[in-house]
Parts: sequence; C-alpha cells; structure tokens
Amino acid sequence: MRHMTMAIPFLISLPGTRARKWLAAGTMTTALVMAAWMSGAIAWTQNMLRDVTLDGLMDISADAGIKLRQITVTGRGRTDPDDLLGAVDLPRGAPLLELDPATVRTRLEQLPWVRLATVERHLPDELHITLVEKTPIALWQNGSDFRMVDADGSVIGPMLPEYSHLPLIAGRGAPDAVSDLLTLLSAEPDIMQRVRAAVRVGSRRWDLWIDAVGEGGTEVKLPEFDTGTALSRLAAMDREQKLLERGLEMIDLRVLDRMIVRAAPTTQTRSTPAGKGRTRPPALPATGPARNA
Repeated sequence: MRHMTMAIPFLISLPGTRARKWLAAGTMTTALVMAAWMSGAIAWTQNMLRDVTLDGLMDISADAGIKLRQITVTGRGRTDPDDLLGAVDLPRGAPLLELDPATVRTRLEQLPWVRLATVERHLPDELHITLVEKTPIALWQNGSDFRMVDADGSVIGPMLPEYSHLPLIAGRGAPDAVSDLLTLLSAEPDIMQRVRAAVRVGSRRWDLWIDAVGEGGTEVKLPEFDTGTALSRLAAMDREQKLLERGLEMIDLRVLDRMIVRAAPTTQTRSTPAGKGRTRPPALPATGPARNA
C-alpha cells in the first residue's frame, strides 16, 4: 500500500493543547490590532470626509447667497445690542448655515436682561431673534448695593433710577421669596401701598416696614406660616381702629391668636405718605435688620 504525505502547519508541532492556545491567542491579538487600526482609519476618514463635505456645503450655500446679511430683533428693551451681536458670534457675510440656533439661544438667555429667547434662520440671509426680557419687581439691598430682581428671583443688575420706586427687600433668600410676598400683599392694597421695605429673616419669614424704614416707621413681624391670614388681620385692625396711624414702633403677628404691639418713644399720629418721586430707595440701616436677617 502506498503511503500519502501531507504538509502540516508548523505550529501544530508544538506540544498538544498548549499549541492550540498559542495559535488562538496569536490569531485573536492580530485580529484585535487590525480591527483597532481599521476603526481608527475609518473614523479618521469619516471625520475628514464629513469636514470636507460640510466645508463644501457652506461654500456652496454662501455662493448661492445664503449668507448672514441682517439680524432682526423683537422684544428688545434693555438688552445691549453689542451683547446681542456677541451672542450671535457670526460676522456679516458668513454662511448662515454655520450658525447653530440652539447655541445662540443659550448665550442669549445668559444675558442679564433676557428671560427667554427664540432664534430662527430665515433663508436666504436673515437671522431673527425674539426676546422676552425680565421685568424688575423689587430692589434687593445687599450691604450698600441695590440690585433689581424679577419674579423668578433672578438678579438682573444694578438699580436704574426709573426703578427706584420698587419695593425694597433685604436678607438672605429675599429675591427668591419676594414674588410670593407681593402676591399676598396685593390682596391687601391699603397695606401694600404703605410698605416701604421687607426683610427676609432666616430665609423663613418676613418683617415689613410700614410708612418709613427705621425711625418713624412701624416694623411688622409676620409669621412663617399663614402669612396671608396675618396680613388680613393687620388690614382689618387698621380699617377698624386706625392701627397704623398710632405711631407704633412694632407690631408682632407671629402668634396666630394674638397681636403684640410696642409704642414708639414719642407717639404721634401719622398720615399715609405718598412715597413717590424719589430717585433712590430708603436704604435699610447697615446694622440692624438688614444685616442680621
């Protein structure tokens, strides 16, 4: 009988199982290296092609007249035009498709006066921006500094003279809580028009200054809870007994079923002050309630 001879791969000449393990490991390592290299090469090629494609698209769109030529804005009252242009960050004549509306909107809503922004590309050459600006509702005294705040508790910026008539607030947490306080006060307009300042105490409750801040005014201590009920009691007592015209130094309403009052050293009858025409709010003392709140 004739014997046939067959060529055998040399790795098989290594001893038994160990040879198979080496072969498998080597094959796997080689495959992983090749896969990693191919992935990197493909990713690099895709990125390069994408960049080339995008650049080409921008050039084509610009050649077709899709360029930034004008920016229109609605809703702008206080926002600085230079800040608007800085948020857009795209020069006149640049391809309009380079602009990302979502990025511009985010930048705009970081500006001091901007509450909400909408950004739209109007082809072929216009960018349209719609702004909803913040409305100051109070002045926050922080030391000797006065800042305007809106209904959301956002600090807008330094006080402008035309807003000097706004209610004065102080204390930690006052900007965040002032909207709720003004809502409660609006239910008692006779009290509200006589409030000259409100101090947030311990980030929990309010002290009001009626008619004046400090000497000549009445400090009203409101409770942490049932604040609206306390204000209603105060308004009713004032209507029935002219309580706020008795020259009281302090009225404590923190206990629901009682009212504690303290007369001023020199009692005098007050008339309701108009409180209009001032160009700067009546600052709370640097020491005392504004500092200790």
